[in-house]
Amino acid sequence: MFCSNCGAELPDGTKFCTKCGSKLVKEESENLENGMFNMESDSNSSSSDLATNTATIDNTQQEHIEPTSNETNKEAQKQQTVKEKISNNETVKKGINIIMFYVAVLLKPIKSFKEKETEISKTKNAIIFTCISSIVYAIANIITTIFNTVIVKNLWSGETKWVWDNLKNINFFKLTFQSILIPLGAIALIALAYFAFAFIFKKKINYIKALSIVAVAIMPAILCKMILGPLVALMWSLGGSIISYLGMTYSIIVILFAINNEVEFENKDQLIYYNAMAVCSIVAVAVILFSTVLSPLNDLKDSINSSIDSISSLFD
Repeated sequence: MFCSNCGAELPDGTKFCTKCGSKLVKEESENLENGMFNMESDSNSSSSDLATNTATIDNTQQEHIEPTSNETNKEAQKQQTVKEKISNNETVKKGINIIMFYVAVLLKPIKSFKEKETEISKTKNAIIFTCISSIVYAIANIITTIFNTVIVKNLWSGETKWVWDNLKNINFFKLTFQSILIPLGAIALIALAYFAFAFIFKKKINYIKALSIVAVAIMPAILCKMILGPLVALMWSLGGSIISYLGMTYSIIVILFAINNEVEFENKDQLIYYNAMAVCSIVAVAVILFSTVLSPLNDLKDSINSSIDSISSLFD
């Protein structure tokens, strides 16, 4: 150590300078105290800087967290929108595929049924085909009924009038119900007849597949009978009838060959008996239904209407 007064070099721990006699302990203490004070100041300064830096980091992290959360929500919304678009596209694609399948069956029925053998064997698809054919028939039948009711032709003068007041004579609820029920019953009945007689002849046939075949193959008959036939009949009445019968004939042929392709008969005579029995049973059941079920219902409806009219007349 050195003396602060004269600068003489002294041993460590000396209290007085041996040359000038100046006191040294006080100065060292002051130096130590000053050193400690400076250390504390540096420590406090460092702590303050650390706290400031920590706060800055926290604020920066918070600023980064908030945009990240917003970006996550936006990304989730984008993904949801994409999923909805994909779902809508899938629905559209399924609808287009169904339409294309109907067209393919119209052009190449046996080949089309063979290529889509797995799809037509599914219950869901069979129900879809049946509902589509029934809805097409119902819409066409309602439109045809409206036109036939509204358009009035004078037999003497040949003049045609549009009488829109005649629409009140149409029971749209009953018309819609019958328009959907008739094709549904017909499709199910035809498939059931072929399934039942295949069982009698000890042959195997999938009822769901038969239902799909009938539901799709009956579409030409519906289109020709309910749409093309009436349109042609506006210009040529006989031509409309010809178109209707051609459509029904084609549907019957497609159903026969498609079903026969599913039921393997080595004996062709048995195949003829099988088809004859199925067709005859379908016609017989249809006649019985129209004569024993629908007629009494119409009679009941007429009796109810007459009763209502009688009650109404009492208040006139």
